[in-house]
Amino acid sequence: DIDQQPNTMISPICGTFDTKHNKPLREAIQQIESIVPDAPSVCEASLFFASQITLNGNSSLTEEDIASIHLYTVECDFYRVLNQSLRERDRKQLILFFPYLQRLLTALHKLYPMSGSKLW
Repeated sequence: DIDQQPNTMISPICGTFDTKHNKPLREAIQQIESIVPDAPSVCEASLFFASQITLNGNSSLTEEDIASIHLYTVECDFYRVLNQSLRERDRKQLILFFPYLQRLLTALHKLYPMSGSKLW
């Protein structure tokens, strides 16, 4: 769908990487329920998925971090609406995603860099 997007610059997103005020994932998606009705159920599925992962102490990722990443990767309306909001010139709807984006960006920042390995 990116090929259908207009070739125009949009303003950068500011204010999403305040890790001191990260909310728990359930709380971070509360505002989003108004535009993504399945957000709570997908969030619960992601939290369950994260609770089943064993990292054996080899990672700084928490269950909330894993669930935040998983939530974005699940095939559902959540990531579609988020991606569409990221592409919009009008950033009003995107503000609803800020608490979630804080959680997601915090988690992604903790991932180890990959070098010399193929992912697929």
